[in-house]
Amino acid sequence: MKILYKSIVLICYLLFNIAINAQDVNPRLAKQLKQTVDSMRQVVAANGMSVAIQFSNDEAWAVGSGVSTFSPVDSITPAHSFGKGSTAKSITAMCILQLVDEGVLSLEDSLHKWLPIYPYIDSTITIRQLLRHESGVADFLAVAAFQSVALEETNRIWEAEEVIRRFAQSPSFPVGTKWGYSNVNYVLLELIIEKVTGNQFERELEQRFFEPLGLNSFKNPAFDSISEPYAHLWLDITGDGMVDDAGSFITSWHSLFSAVSPASGYFATPTDLAKFMKKSMSGSLLTPETFAMATETVFTGLPNSIRYGLGIMESKYLGYKAYGHGGDISYSTQALYFPELDISIVVATNDARVLSWNLISTVIAILQTYLDYESTVTNVASLLQTSVKVTIFPNPFEEELNLGIQTPTSMKAVTIQLYHMDGKMIWSNSRDLSAGQNDFSFNMPEELSSGLYTLKIKSNNSILNQQSILKQ
Repeated sequence: MKILYKSIVLICYLLFNIAINAQDVNPRLAKQLKQTVDSMRQVVAANGMSVAIQFSNDEAWAVGSGVSTFSPVDSITPAHSFGKGSTAKSITAMCILQLVDEGVLSLEDSLHKWLPIYPYIDSTITIRQLLRHESGVADFLAVAAFQSVALEETNRIWEAEEVIRRFAQSPSFPVGTKWGYSNVNYVLLELIIEKVTGNQFERELEQRFFEPLGLNSFKNPAFDSISEPYAHLWLDITGDGMVDDAGSFITSWHSLFSAVSPASGYFATPTDLAKFMKKSMSGSLLTPETFAMATETVFTGLPNSIRYGLGIMESKYLGYKAYGHGGDISYSTQALYFPELDISIVVATNDARVLSWNLISTVIAILQTYLDYESTVTNVASLLQTSVKVTIFPNPFEEELNLGIQTPTSMKAVTIQLYHMDGKMIWSNSRDLSAGQNDFSFNMPEELSSGLYTLKIKSNNSILNQQSILKQ
């Protein structure tokens, strides 16, 4: 039990084969990404790894590598959920920021406005300071008293206020004088959300994010059954230097997950987390003014020159800015969105020997693979764009559109698409092209109204040629 206790203390302190799921992602890119993930799982020495990418056109790609369990063998797939650790802070922050947009509260509101007086908690702390870890509030997860009780009463469901009152400690520093990471900041934000909305915190997130965005795998095991399958956690329980299957223990540890719900309490598939990161970190869930405030970051001293905003970590990899969050709850996760590329990348492992910082190299390797592929495609597309000739007749057209495409080389699955001037695609057709002249005749949709349209010829999502055409 003593060795188990030491292992669990590590979990609390850290709160701070193969299957592919590809949706219209180029097979060559999918193969290259798969090879990268397999290789990096070996590099970081993880039992299991799962990676998901949400591309700029909202196509998704995901892969699993390694195993969840050995007996029986259960290989990791994109459907496996992982503990997401502190990536939950980004979701909690988005909830608060939406309430700011709704005019319900202000970032400058103090705790005194919304909450009662708590021991050791300065009531002048603002919501902004909680979100950005500038409050000085001590982290109860590092307190031995909490760790001991959490182990002794594993089935206990904690109320957030009970946790604050029972385990609060003297401040780590005066309010607003420095940066200091504390999970308790987000427990206080949970209390504010419940006070303002009148909803249980977990239900508020479901209604705001998980249900509308179709993120069905997001579950807190203290309050709901985790979506099957889930990746079993591998943790050194006995202290012999070897990791053991702790899947059943970790998912039934209700006292931990209820206490840390707004800070680190959720399981989800990497695919669902990648969707949320792209949606939230692109600013589409907030007004531009509020998102600008969310991405005002401060120095932290964390590895990789990470800066911190309002529930958002800011970093830079391969010259590209990244917004997102890391997470450790013995499971480890890196979830990042690259605004200049408009893609999100999530990497997760089920091996307690691997920390989220260790996954940065995997994110970089995946990003490099993607950039290398895009560079090749762009170069090929640039050459083709100068030599792919398109003729359209008649123009203006009525019901029938005749199209001639001349290309110097044969091409598979070239997509022909018709767009309205508002940018909405209204017709699509895919054809193989042979080298030389290719002639096609298409009947356009009967409901097509008169007006100006754009015809695009695309290969691997690169535009080879586009023309404006008029419907009579």
